[in-house]
Order: sequence, then C-alpha cells, then structure tokens
Amino acid sequence: MLNEEGGVEYVVVGFEDATPLKEREDKLTSDEWRSIELSSEELFQPFLDAADGSVRIDVDQVVTLPDGTALQYVTATNIPAGALVDAFEGQSGVLGVRLLSSTAEHSRVEVHVAGPTVPLVFDRLGGAVRSLLRYGADGRPRLTGELPGHVDPRTAIREVREAFPDVELQSQALRYTPRLLYDVIEEELTDRQLTALRAAYYGGYFDLPRRSSGDEVATRLGVTRQTFNQHLRKAEETVFEQLFEASGKGEAD
Repeated sequence: MLNEEGGVEYVVVGFEDATPLKEREDKLTSDEWRSIELSSEELFQPFLDAADGSVRIDVDQVVTLPDGTALQYVTATNIPAGALVDAFEGQSGVLGVRLLSSTAEHSRVEVHVAGPTVPLVFDRLGGAVRSLLRYGADGRPRLTGELPGHVDPRTAIREVREAFPDVELQSQALRYTPRLLYDVIEEELTDRQLTALRAAYYGGYFDLPRRSSGDEVATRLGVTRQTFNQHLRKAEETVFEQLFEASGKGEAD
C-alpha cells in the first residue's frame, strides 16, 4: 500500500490457512483405532444354545435409517437359520428379523433394531462390531469390535450394559488403519445417498440373484422406489467419479 508520495508504506500478505487441509490429510492417511474384546454370558447364551458347533456371528454392517432405527446385517456360522432368527427376535429392541440367505453352514439376516444393541452402540460412537460372537485365543466366546482411538471404551460399555448388564471388557489395543477411499466417499456423499448405498450393498441388492429388491430397500428406508433410485444413482456416480476421475484413472491417454 502506497503513501501520498508513492512510496511503499504497508505490505499486505495473504495466505490460506492449511490447518484444515493438514487435519484432513492426517485423517485420510492414518486413523487411530482401538480394538477391544468384550464378554457377556447374557448376550452369548441364546446363540450358543442354538449352535450346531463352533459358532461365529459376524456383523457385516449397521445402517442407520432416517427414523432413528437401524438395520444390522449379520452373518452366522453353524446356527440353523430358524434358530438364528428366533435368537435375535428374543432380544430387546429388535423390531424384526429378515432372512437374506441360508446354506448348510452359513445364514445371513437383516435385523431391524431400535434399542441399544451392541452393534448400534458402537456405530453411534463411530466404531463397529466385527464379530458379535467368536472364540478368542483362550477358547472362550468374545465380542470383538473397534472404536476410534479418542473414545473411552468405558463409554461404550456403559451404553451396552443398558441391554446386557454383565458385559465386561477383556482386552484392548491401539492400532492404525488407513481408510483413504472410504473417508473421501463419506465426505462427498450426502447422508441419504450414503444410507441408500450402504443399505443396498449390505441388503444384497447388488447380488446375483438379488437378496433384496429395490422396493424392499426403499421400504426399509421409508422412501419411494423412485427416491431410492435417485439417491443410489447419485451415490454410484460419486463413487465412480472419485475412483476414476479424482484419482486420474479416468483421464484419456
């Protein structure tokens, strides 16, 4: 900025604060996660009673719906399909159970929940239950899951005990996991688009043959088939843009 004589009196320097960019870079390249193991006889016993052998129950995904309820997609090993459905229906907070597929060893179900189920508690805290029941290194049944590193496990345990008072923490360990593509997609999609994509994927909409029709997924989401199609189409387009265009893979040679 010049003075009346034309000389330089002030110099103004402009710059962009790189703090948000650096924070996003750190988040995308490495996240701190806490792996934990829980025990609960009250939670495990209905599934152990129904098992045909060494039982395992994995949680594939939790999809929160617009009305505040959620869908839990679960795969069980060595539990008859009917017994698995009965075991889930007997839990508090369960609104309904739908069998998606069944073989001699594995069954996959969609569990509609409203109460403080363990997978839902972890999901609300930004984490995930990996196995609702599996045998640990000591040969005893364990629930295994992950929470963001900054979340105190006692927070999750307090909430889980609303449904299963005997839950106890058995072990915990910090680790770092890259989540680059997922975090990018999560930032680019709207909440409704991400919900539609997750519900479609984990509900078996993309499977051959399909485990869920578009009408069934739309009903679960509480929207029309046309609205579901719009959200899903936009979500797919965004995913492909990030995969091919943002990465430079879509550029012509």
